[in-house]
Amino acid sequence: MSRFHRYKQALVSGYFLLGANIVYSLASVPLALAYLSRSEFGLWALMAQIAGYILLIDLGMTGSVSRILVDYKDESGTGAYGSMIVTSSLVGLVQGALVLLSGGLLSIVGARLLHVPGDLAHQFAMLLLGQSALQAFAFSCRILMFVLTAHQRYDVINYSQAGLFGVNYAALWAGFALGFGVYSSLWAQALAQFIGVLINGWWCFRLKLMPKRGAWGKPTWPLFKELFEFGKDFFMFALGSQMVNASQTIVVTPLLGLEAAGLWAVCTRAYTVVCQLVWRILDYSATPLSEMFVRGEQRRFFERFRSITIITGSMAAVCGVLFAFCNQPFVLIWAKGRFGWSAFNDILLGFWLVLISVQRCHCGLLGVKKQLRTVKYIYFGEGILFVCLASITSRYGGFEALIASSIAATLSLSFAYGLWRTKIDFGLEWKEVFSWLYPAGRLLVLLSAVALGIGWLTASLSPVTRLVGVGLPLGVVAAACLLRWGLDGETQRWVSQKLPGSLQPLLGSNGGQPIS
Repeated sequence: MSRFHRYKQALVSGYFLLGANIVYSLASVPLALAYLSRSEFGLWALMAQIAGYILLIDLGMTGSVSRILVDYKDESGTGAYGSMIVTSSLVGLVQGALVLLSGGLLSIVGARLLHVPGDLAHQFAMLLLGQSALQAFAFSCRILMFVLTAHQRYDVINYSQAGLFGVNYAALWAGFALGFGVYSSLWAQALAQFIGVLINGWWCFRLKLMPKRGAWGKPTWPLFKELFEFGKDFFMFALGSQMVNASQTIVVTPLLGLEAAGLWAVCTRAYTVVCQLVWRILDYSATPLSEMFVRGEQRRFFERFRSITIITGSMAAVCGVLFAFCNQPFVLIWAKGRFGWSAFNDILLGFWLVLISVQRCHCGLLGVKKQLRTVKYIYFGEGILFVCLASITSRYGGFEALIASSIAATLSLSFAYGLWRTKIDFGLEWKEVFSWLYPAGRLLVLLSAVALGIGWLTASLSPVTRLVGVGLPLGVVAAACLLRWGLDGETQRWVSQKLPGSLQPLLGSNGGQPIS
């Protein structure tokens, strides 16, 4: 199976998983709102972001193991590959123990630190303990997922996880119906995780991705040191990213209260999905790009990275505009009028989506090359800057100030640094680096103008009519413009080789020209 075919499978299955996630999100939030009070729902949302911080006990090992396994997978018969798997498994067990310990300690003081109301403090502590136990189990078994990703079998992971959303929802509904309240999510996650581990293990052995008998090797200190050295860089990288991209609820809760945390969770749920839609283009290319880099395919490595960055930026522009003009009518329909905020917040989030999507490509390249020396401090500094700005400004400026703080932190640090590193690493001129942004900027201006016109015409209509009246025509225009004006000539020619002939006219005059 060719590298591109595996990437295509990963991307298609990834979008299928995203679709399942969207259906789950659309169904689970109204279900929770039907059984929980607004404060309990806020607690539920808060736990989701705390779970992300619990994962930081990973210490960067997820990125480290996933990337380093690519270095060893071509040597499956020598014992080195098996030794890396065994060493990584033991690391996962130790991390699981640390998660349990940390969760236990945080459950004692967390409610007081986050100003959780006294009547919900016990529920907070029990949820945190349960979440820690589930995360500990996941740490101990995730080597199976790492093996599948190292061999570009994302399709196996994605299709199984899509099915597990159905399992999770059914268990969640049963828990609410039986009166388990906020604890229903723990039982649902536990069932889905257990089944997921069984599926991953079955596929690893069915596809013969595990070492052969006699080639398993032993855990060694040099391999652990290799994992840890790269992992500690990834940890700082991930910590900063977590602080900027997924700490808003934690910042909002002590300043504006649990109900505000619930409002943020509902009004940004579509934003989270849109981010996943855009970021999958880069995420599923990480393994094939790593393989090109390891095997010394430098020219192809540069060309594919350049194309992926341009495509990602243009997709972010399309999705950012669609989100900015469609999110509020969607929220009003979805939450039945119980939640809503200023449309200006959505415009800010749409602009931030473009910034962080482009930045992720340029900074993510350094992870592919295992060169996180400086960028880890850039990300961590950005996280500190965001938390400080948001803590000061959101008390007076609300959600607008919170999002503006995110934009300011990203633009001033990781965005600027990422572009500069790409220029230096590939020996480019600034003019060429900025030319990669031109297609996305062109789309952003064009679609914003169209959206403003349609939005003005439909402003007085009902939420359902506005959602359809803005989203449908804007989506058609965006789809028509993306391939023709959202790509540069070289990327169009590369994409043209992968598209069916019936779609060639969408690429314009450059689409049919072969790449020299």
